Amino acid sequence: MVSKFHLPDAFLLRFKKIDKDHQGLVDVINRCDDALSSNSFNKFEEEIKTFYPLIASHFRYEEALMSAVDYDDLETHRDHHLAALVNLREMCKSNRDSIETKRHILISMFDKIIMDIAKADMMFDEFLIENDYKLAKR
Repeated sequence: MVSKFHLPDAFLLRFKKIDKDHQGLVDVINRCDDALSSNSFNKFEEEIKTFYPLIASHFRYEEALMSAVDYDDLETHRDHHLAALVNLREMCKSNRDSIETKRHILISMFDKIIMDIAKADMMFDEFLIENDYKLAKR
């Protein structure tokens, strides 16, 4: 199936591991969407259960990296991550009886990824470049 959700090139950072994580999260959303399109509701539930642990792990990785390079906005970034995780947890617990509700959840999950990149990760990427960290070029 054709993937509905794509990360725009403008949202790619210069740090391949973080970009790969972001793409992996979008891939989960697309697998969920494919499951809905084929009325495979059990597959949808299996896939959506993988999203929260993946994004939580990704956030921990980013925060550890930020700490290692003394990123001055780490606490704000961490707060942003915590708010996103709380919201995602509530979404994942919500009633998912209808296909429309399930699709809305997928759109909201994608929105969380895009907002994390736009509001937080791009600033970290700029910090790495401004401080000439080689991490930015991996």
